[in-house]
Amino acid sequence: MPKAKSKPAPNRKRRVFRPAPQFWWMLAIANTLVGVALSPVTAAHKVVVLGAEPFDQQRVAQSLAPIKGKRWTDDSGRAAEAKLLELPDVESATVERNLFGRGLVRLSYRQPIARVAETKGIALDAAGIPFPTKQPLDGLPVVRFEGGMVGTNGSLWTTWNARAVADLCTGLSRIEKYGPFEVLVQQTGVLWLNRLSGGQVKLGSHQSLDAKLAALETILGDQPDLLAPGKTLNVSNPAGAVVGTGQGGTP
Repeated sequence: MPKAKSKPAPNRKRRVFRPAPQFWWMLAIANTLVGVALSPVTAAHKVVVLGAEPFDQQRVAQSLAPIKGKRWTDDSGRAAEAKLLELPDVESATVERNLFGRGLVRLSYRQPIARVAETKGIALDAAGIPFPTKQPLDGLPVVRFEGGMVGTNGSLWTTWNARAVADLCTGLSRIEKYGPFEVLVQQTGVLWLNRLSGGQVKLGSHQSLDAKLAALETILGDQPDLLAPGKTLNVSNPAGAVVGTGQGGTP
């Protein structure tokens, strides 16, 4: 039998992809944005700092050196934040930048609530953590650490409760009219109040400080002259305060 002739395959037209006009516009915009972001035009040339103290301008300027002349896409903003946070008296720092070479820095400082005796410019913050500062410390409560803040091995004590000491300094306002008082922290962690040119108050451990201050306020309200020189008032047990003589805490 003769073979049947095969039919020729139909001609298929190739489809050509033609992007919509919007595609080219989007591509052009994206290309422009990338070009601008990588351009030296976006390098930081003007930085506004909010919150910096007048005495701190030079130190802040040195910390912001990492973003100077760097493009917007560089990670220099975080580097500058990290540099600012290395400053011991800075509590928070944020660095914002835009495509137009402008930067905004927001700074906040740790606020001193007491000053450390026999030191130059060392304060305690609200958490009781010591830090150096150039802020004025006049008029703040004074905290004295027995033997100094640093032990014989060169490390800070670990026996005192920092938060409790800070709370005590804040609470002194309730007995301020019977003072002035100076907080003494012994190396064992025992807390005292030394009345300048007067007697002493033993608070004992850091527990129940609010109750101890309340008891002290009541006692001194009834007997304001109780803390004469050489007198010691023990309120480590708020319910049973004891008056004695002698110096229990070394000034």
